Amino acid sequence: MNFAQGNEWVWNSRWTHWWLKAMGPGTEKESCMESSFSKVLDKSELLRSVDLLKKANINTVLVEGLRNLIRFEHEGKTDQVIEAIKNATKICHDAGIKVIHHTTTTFASPWLEKIPASSRDWLNIDARTGEYAFVEWKDDWAGSGWYLWCINNPDFRHKYFNLCEKYFKETGIDGLMTDEVYFRSGWHNCSCQYCRSKFHKKTGLTLPAGDADYFWGHLDNPAFRAWIRFRAASVGDFYQDLNASISKAHPHPILLGCKNQAECPAVVPWFGDCNEERMRGVNLLFTELNSTSTSILYSWRRLSTCYMAYNGLSNYYGTPTNSVTYASSDEAFLSWAMRVAHGIRIWATSGGGALKRSEQLLNNPKDLHLYEELFGWQEEHKNELTGPIQPLANVGILLSASTRDLAHKNQLEDWESSYITEWAGWCETLASEYVQYAVILEDQLKLSYLQKFALIILPNVVCMSDAAFEAVVEYVSNGGALIITDKTASCDETGMQKSISSRLGRLGICINQTCEKINPNEHNIKFGNYCCGKWIYFSYKPGHIVYENFNNFEETRTMEVPVTTQIIDKDKRFQKTLMMDAVESIRVNESSLNLVKAPGGLLIKAFSREDNKDVIIHFVNLRGALVKVGEKIPANVPVEFPEQEEDICIRLPLDQINDCYLISPDWSGKKPVKVTKNDKGYDLTIAAHTLNRYAVLYVARSC
Repeated sequence: MNFAQGNEWVWNSRWTHWWLKAMGPGTEKESCMESSFSKVLDKSELLRSVDLLKKANINTVLVEGLRNLIRFEHEGKTDQVIEAIKNATKICHDAGIKVIHHTTTTFASPWLEKIPASSRDWLNIDARTGEYAFVEWKDDWAGSGWYLWCINNPDFRHKYFNLCEKYFKETGIDGLMTDEVYFRSGWHNCSCQYCRSKFHKKTGLTLPAGDADYFWGHLDNPAFRAWIRFRAASVGDFYQDLNASISKAHPHPILLGCKNQAECPAVVPWFGDCNEERMRGVNLLFTELNSTSTSILYSWRRLSTCYMAYNGLSNYYGTPTNSVTYASSDEAFLSWAMRVAHGIRIWATSGGGALKRSEQLLNNPKDLHLYEELFGWQEEHKNELTGPIQPLANVGILLSASTRDLAHKNQLEDWESSYITEWAGWCETLASEYVQYAVILEDQLKLSYLQKFALIILPNVVCMSDAAFEAVVEYVSNGGALIITDKTASCDETGMQKSISSRLGRLGICINQTCEKINPNEHNIKFGNYCCGKWIYFSYKPGHIVYENFNNFEETRTMEVPVTTQIIDKDKRFQKTLMMDAVESIRVNESSLNLVKAPGGLLIKAFSREDNKDVIIHFVNLRGALVKVGEKIPANVPVEFPEQEEDICIRLPLDQINDCYLISPDWSGKKPVKVTKNDKGYDLTIAAHTLNRYAVLYVARSC
C-alpha cells in the first residue's frame, strides 16, 4: 500500500498547532475543544506568527481552536471562520507551510439548550435510558461534558461532509485532522433508529434493549462481539465517505484523526475506534501517547513498544505516523529523540502543556528555540532521516487486532489487558537486550510475508483465523522458527472458541484438554520440531510477568501492572533470561544486527531505507534513569545523559558498505566510524566518549 502517494511531503513534515483566532472576552482559559469565535488575529500578527514558525523550521501547522464546524454553522459564523482560515492559509503557503484544519466530529455541545431543536435528531441515543448520550469531560473549561452527534445519522453526515468540502474549496487548506469520530460514551451508544437499522442490515441481528444483561458487556456473546465490530466499521465508513467527499475539492487531501495507543485493548469495545477500520478513509497515521504527568525517561520501554506498533502500521499502509507528546520542558529533547528514533513525524508542543492557547509553541520562546534547532538539524539531514523505513530485523512479533478487541472479558475494565501486557513485555525485553524486531499485523499472516523472518513470536494471540493459523503452520513446516505463549490460537478471528489442543497439535505441541484453565502458577515450557522448522511453547505469559508500565512524575517507579505485584524481581530476571534464551536458541539465522559490545541503558533502533536499502541506526542515551523501582520519580529535574565510557561495536552481516558516519544534533557535520571487514560482514565501532544525548549511525550500502 502507498497511502502517502500524492502527498510525499508528509515524510519530511514537522508540525505544530496554531491558534490563529483572537482571544474574545471570557475565553482566556478556553480549551481546544470549545470553538467560540469572535475574530481572527490581525494581519500583522498573522505575519509575525508565520515568520516565527518558518524560522523554527516548521513546515506544517494545524489550525487549533476552531474545531466545531456544526456549531459555527448553527451560529451563522461559517463564512467568517472560512475567511479567517483562508487568509491565514494564504500567508502560510507563501512561506512554504502546509495547513491542516483541526476539527471535531461528534462533540456537539456541553449544553442541550444550545443545540437547535431541529438538529437534536442527529444526537447519539443511550440504549440504557433512551435519552441523549452524554460523556463527562470534567477537564473542559466550559462545561461538564458533551452531547454527541451520531456518525450514522444521514442528515448529520450530509451536513458535515458538505461543510468539510466547503472548507477545502474556499480556504485552500491542505488537509483535515478530523477528531472524535467514535461513540465516546461507551458501548451502549448509539441506539438511535439509524444505528439499529444499519446494525440489523449488516448483521441480521436486532439490537436488544439497554437492560439486556445477557448482551451488554458480554464478549462471550457472539451478538455483542458483532455489535463491537459494527461500531468500529461505522467509524471506518465515516472516514471513508468523508475522504470521498473532500476529494471532490482537493486532488490529494490529507486526512488524519486522533488515536492513542494502537494496541490499547479498551478503545474498540468502548468507543468503536481502531486504526484497522479508520484507515479505509484516513491516509496519515497519528498517535497521542503520554499525558503531561508521564515521565518519558522512566517510560521509554513502554513508549518504544507503542512507536514500534505504529512503525508496523506505517510500513503496512505506506504512510508515516505523526505523533504528539506532552513532555515537560525538561524532557522535551528526549521526547523528540524517542520519536525520531522510531521514524515518527513530530508534532511539537510546549512545556508539558496540551493544546490550550497559552501553551502553544509560539507562546513559549524557550521551547520554540529548541525545536528551531532540532527541526533545523532534521532538515539538514533529511536525505538520511526521511522516507519509508523497515526495521532491520529478522524477528517478527504479531500485534493481533482481533485478540486486542475481542478476547478478554476483563479488558473492558482493564486498559492493560493480559494480551497487551504479554505482547508489550516481549517487545520491551527485546528492546532492552538490543534485539531488533518488527511488528507484524494480522493481514500479513501469509507465508510469503512470514518467510522474511527467521523467528515469529505469537504472544498469547488468542484470536486467529483458520487461514492465518495455516500460514503459520506452513511457515514452520518450511523451516521457520516459532515462539508461542499461553492461549494462542484458542479462538477464531471473531472470538469464537476453537480447540487449542487440535490447533497446536498440528505443530506437534501436545497439551491436555484442560489447557483452557491453565494455572498461571504452573510455568511449563515445551520445545520441538515440525517438519523443517522448530517451535517453543510457553504455557503461561512470561511477557506479562516482565512487563513495564508507564511511569509518572511524583509517583513511585514501578515495573509491573497491579495483577503481577506478587512477582518478585528475581522471578522477573529469571523470566527475561528464559525469554532471551528461547529467542537465541531457536532463531534460524544470525541476527540482522549484532551488538559485539555496548553499554547498557541505550535505546538502539535499526532500520533500512526502502529506496536504497541504506541502514539507519539510532542511539538514544537513557542512562540517566537512576531512580530505582520503589522510589519516587521527581518532577522538574533536567534529564542527565551520562557519558558513554566504552566503545560501541555493531556487526552488520552486509556484503558491501560504501560509506559510514555518525550525525547528531549534539555536533555539526559528520563524525567518522571505524569500519572493519571480517568473514561475518562489517564491524562498526563508535569510539568511547562520542555519544552524548542522541546520534544516528548512517551506513550507505551503495554509491
